[in-house]
Amino acid sequence: MRSAPHQETLSHRWGPGVLTALPMLLAYVGAAMLAPGLYSTAPRFLLTVSVLSIVVSLVVGLIARVAGLYAPDALGQPRFDPARQGTCSTQLALLLSWPILSSLDIHQSLWTYLIAFLLVGVLGRTIFSLIGHGRNSTSGTTSGIALQHATPSSPKLERAQVAPRWLRTTARVCFIFGLLGLARLAIDREIMFLWLSLGLLAFALIAPSVAVALGFGRDEDTSR
Repeated sequence: MRSAPHQETLSHRWGPGVLTALPMLLAYVGAAMLAPGLYSTAPRFLLTVSVLSIVVSLVVGLIARVAGLYAPDALGQPRFDPARQGTCSTQLALLLSWPILSSLDIHQSLWTYLIAFLLVGVLGRTIFSLIGHGRNSTSGTTSGIALQHATPSSPKLERAQVAPRWLRTTARVCFIFGLLGLARLAIDREIMFLWLSLGLLAFALIAPSVAVALGFGRDEDTSR
């Protein structure tokens, strides 16, 4: 009998990408503060964010690989999707950097940001996928072993730990308000909304997993 994969939580799906966006954002903004001339023209802007995306993706991806974040779980599935992480981290960081760079008197056209948005997403996805591929290459063998044990005598493979319902509801509300904070940030360009939004999004993505890790989770049947 084939066991159904674990149900992805919101933090499992987007948490790694959001956390990785923080060092990516620091790289984008740090370059603007140290050498604003790198963003003086559209070609320089595109080249700079591309190089920074490649470097940060390599560093963070290698750290994540050494930490075993891309190793397959008991069902042969990667614990985190490196492709999704790379796309989310680079594109989210670029969006957050837009109002910050504008406050530093660095302005580029909407079309430049649109091209950069697509470009860094492709670069981040490609690099993280290449780094995570080595660990995922054994997933076929591991999956075969897991399926051999996916019998009625091992029901644990069909159940997953989830956070309490009230915490998951709170996380969804914080996630929505975090997105609203980003929209307000784009309108008012006040740095306060950046940190408020990052705090709400981080809580929404991390809190459920932390609760489960601390033993406050409960079993949920994912075989249906």
